[in-house]
Amino acid sequence: MPYILLSLITVVLVILLVDKKRIKVFLPGYLLATEIGFALDVLFSVAAEYYKYTDHLLNNGWCILLMEVIIGPLIGVIYMNYLDKFRKWTYLYMAVWAGVLLGIEILFVLTGELTFYRWNFIYSVLVYMITLFLLRKVYTWYNTSG
Repeated sequence: MPYILLSLITVVLVILLVDKKRIKVFLPGYLLATEIGFALDVLFSVAAEYYKYTDHLLNNGWCILLMEVIIGPLIGVIYMNYLDKFRKWTYLYMAVWAGVLLGIEILFVLTGELTFYRWNFIYSVLVYMITLFLLRKVYTWYNTSG
């Protein structure tokens, strides 16, 4: 249920916060975030079993699908929507977003919705920072070339 709820919240936030006229600019970042998320989840959650999503209504595969098609990429779209406003503070902006993502992850771990086996929050912060950096690069490239 938490993954379904977070999916709905994320969709509503995108509807309310994101500039619909610029949605084409966000599409490459959405696709990149989806690919990164699926690749990491297949490698670390499914194959290597470093962590597992848990939900009393959904199995790990459905949680991964919601996380990597709706939640993660749409959070990335919200992040990209405000990149231009925080251009002078890019790295601080990225760090704040990494903190928000880590906060969501900590909440899921504390509530038992996400279980770590051979994973830790340091890995997550590294993944978040790399992903946010790549999203910024893709957004900047596509925004200036499109």
